[in-house]
Amino acid sequence: MGCLDESGEIDIDAFKAFLEAAENGSLHCHLAWELTPNPLQTLDKLIELGVKSLRTTGGSGLLGKAEQNIGEIRSYAAHAQDRIDLFLAGGVNAGNIEKLITETGLTNVHVGSGAREPEAPEGIVIEDTVRRIRQAMDRAVIQLGHQA
Repeated sequence: MGCLDESGEIDIDAFKAFLEAAENGSLHCHLAWELTPNPLQTLDKLIELGVKSLRTTGGSGLLGKAEQNIGEIRSYAAHAQDRIDLFLAGGVNAGNIEKLITETGLTNVHVGSGAREPEAPEGIVIEDTVRRIRQAMDRAVIQLGHQA
């Protein structure tokens, strides 16, 4: 989920309402936070609110491609210091997932269109593509020295 107010900032009251409705369960933030005027400050606010995880394209929101923003993703990860789970998102597919994981150090990923044929939201999820994505993830995690 993601909620912005009229000024383009994270809507704190909306997040608090969702947390309350979820009976303090885990909340995952979509990409809206990247579109705020100061994403690092917003990241801190989301952590303070108790948001469990969020997606990142490296600052470009819904149209962003993680592969084009590896440096920014590293910056977000360094700033987060393991206080929140960051998920790689935006154009993640079998052809780039290994590079994204090894170059950013992030092992959580969101793959949408990258697992579909055609590679679009309305495409059909292809089992073999999912398998290749998982295999590439496993290779990357091993390279990082993490357990798969």
